Amino acid sequence: MTTQRIWHERVEAQLAAALRQSERAQEVADEIARLRGSARTPDGAVQVDVDHRGFVLDVRLTERAKELGTDGLARAVLSTTQEAIADVQRQAAPLQAALAGPPVDLTDTTMLDELDAALRGRVAEGGR
Repeated sequence: MTTQRIWHERVEAQLAAALRQSERAQEVADEIARLRGSARTPDGAVQVDVDHRGFVLDVRLTERAKELGTDGLARAVLSTTQEAIADVQRQAAPLQAALAGPPVDLTDTTMLDELDAALRGRVAEGGR
């Protein structure tokens, strides 16, 4: 097999792998986009739902919320929103982890060294 054919197959395999990873990343992004986070205060006075980006979708208050007063209600809504965001982040974590590949050694230049040697060999052959 020629050096050119070997490199063509290597590049083709790398591109195919990249396409598969891209498709999987899109699937995971779609799954994450469907996630919703939810939290409520311990007494149930405030419940908050957020989307996958942490944007508030809904805030529900019970009659007990009136007892919190203005400042107490504001604190309850904010802390419950933070808990709802943490909930959606917990749900997304395993999906995001599924995309993580093995660590890449950025100091490994083996492939580039081989390509360089092949190209230098070709230049030397062509120069004869």
